[in-house]
Amino acid sequence: MRLTRRAGGLLLALALVLGLAAAAQAQTGAASITGLVTDQSGAAAPGVTVTATNQATNVSYTAVSNTAGNYTITSVPIGTYVVKSELTGFKISATKPIVLEAKQIARLDFKMEVGGIEDTVEVTAESPVLQTETATVGEVISARTVESLPLNGRNANQLALLLPGAITPNPDTFTTARNSGGGCRPYINGNSEQTNNFLLDGIDMNETVDNRIAYQPSPDALAEISVETNNYAADVGNV
Repeated sequence: MRLTRRAGGLLLALALVLGLAAAAQAQTGAASITGLVTDQSGAAAPGVTVTATNQATNVSYTAVSNTAGNYTITSVPIGTYVVKSELTGFKISATKPIVLEAKQIARLDFKMEVGGIEDTVEVTAESPVLQTETATVGEVISARTVESLPLNGRNANQLALLLPGAITPNPDTFTTARNSGGGCRPYINGNSEQTNNFLLDGIDMNETVDNRIAYQPSPDALAEISVETNNYAADVGNV
């Protein structure tokens, strides 16, 4: 279960993941952007600079397309971004503002058109019917949901129970405010509560005893929750 707070734009991710997976990448709640850059004929366009600019902070994150035209921008904090592609001799292609969620892998393809850099082509990013960039199964619970749903005991862990396959045999454990997780852990897809994995801003937040969550953040500090229930990425999971 991943959560995000607004203070200073700091991403606070609490990840609830089930099963065992080797941690390979930097463990954060950041998103990434990937895609293919081509020219008007459909051929790969290498050397194109792709820049994602945060609309709240004006901080930019860049990548350059390789010989196959592929690019990937990693470790992008959640937020609203405009993404553009640039190469000398071609028009600038830019998207409308798009929202990136925790751990999201957004796919944005660009088709470069011949022209001057003073010309801009607007790219329309459509949400795919199927998420093909990752096999992870889960859900992102938005800030609006965190704020609007009543939480008896102000325990954000109970929001995981909104997902299909999430149950608890002890609902009263979710209605008590506490600093540590205690028994307020869901059972996901038939797995026991001991197989849950909690990450806070990419840092392991599991107690050594019974694999409980070590710290319970206030719902007021959270802007986003991501719950992964199957086919977890390599950067999350018990080691």
